[in-house]
This record gives sequence, C-alpha cells and structure tokens, in this order.
Amino acid sequence: MQDIISNPWFWYYTLSAIPQALAAMIAVVATFVVYKVSRVSDRTEREKDAIKRFILVLHPEKEIHEIERMRGWDVWSALSDGVAKLNPKEANLGFAGYKELEKLFKEIASYWQRSFEVTEERVYEFLNQKAEVLHNLVLVRKTSLRHLVNSLITASVPSCLSFLVLPHIYLFGNEWANLVVTILAILTCVSFIYTAYAVWKIAKT
Repeated sequence: MQDIISNPWFWYYTLSAIPQALAAMIAVVATFVVYKVSRVSDRTEREKDAIKRFILVLHPEKEIHEIERMRGWDVWSALSDGVAKLNPKEANLGFAGYKELEKLFKEIASYWQRSFEVTEERVYEFLNQKAEVLHNLVLVRKTSLRHLVNSLITASVPSCLSFLVLPHIYLFGNEWANLVVTILAILTCVSFIYTAYAVWKIAKT
C-alpha cells in the first residue's frame, strides 16, 4: 500500500478522477433540478393565469401590470393575503367585493361545464385550495434549488482539496499521504451519498 501511495501516478490519477466523478454527479443533479424547476414554473404560470383576476379583486390597490409581473412566491403571497381578508363565517365572506369573486368563480364553473349553485363556501375553498397549490409549488422549487446548492458545496470541498494537493504531492510523506487519502475518500463518499439522496428527493417531489 505504501508503494502505491508513494507512486506519483497514483496521485495524478486519484486527484484528477475525483473532481471528474463529482462533476458528473453534479451534472445529474443539475439536470433533475432544471427539469423540475421548469415544470414547477410552467405549473405556477398556469395557476397564476387562473387566479390573477381574483388577486386583482382581492387587492384593488394593485395595478394589473404589478400582478402580471408576479412570479412564484409573490403570486402565492398575494393570494394568501387576499384569502386572509375573507371570513367564511360572515355573509359574503365579510368582503365588499364578494360579488366580483362570485362572478369569476361562475366563469370557471362554466368552463368546466359544471352547473351548480355558487356558494360562499365554494368560493372560499377554491381560493384556499389555489393558495395551497401555489405554496406547494414554491416549496418544491425552493427545495430543489437547495439540494442543488448543497450538492455543489459537498462536491466542491473534495474537488478543491484535490486541486490543492495535486501540485504538492512530493511534499507528503507516507503518514500524511494516508491521512489525505482517508480525508478525500470520506468527503467523496459523503458527496456521492448526498447527491444520490438529492436526486431521489427531487425526483420524488
């Protein structure tokens, strides 16, 4: 083992292979994240198109162009704040613009070719459900990006260590060489395990 570690080619191969392997793993995570974020963004836009007129009614102080510029978190926040203004225990949900909300809900019901009585409870549940959907989409996007960042960090540490050690391989004795190999092996395993976990979590959500 000592003869192998003392061989410069062992170091060149090991220290160059580690960053390449980790880069490949990061590419896999990035592919999953880009795909997931793209799908989440498309779904968020569809949800926004469905409820942006409700947001305008719930927030009469906002301009149309302000709502059109909203993305992800802003859409969810605006809708949640609007739903918070409604009180399902009061007539017309305790909201002065309830009739406009009712009219918009009737348009959605007619789109689905459903004929039923539009009640305050149904309007409130619809808006509340849309707020929950948007919140989940925001969380999925945030979680996916967090896993990507964490994967980059866990891969960067052993990769940077490999790059730093590579030009100075002749300075290490056998004891230090064993320590360096052990540290690199542990960090690389941690990176591989977390990256696999991140891919599983992103694919699962």
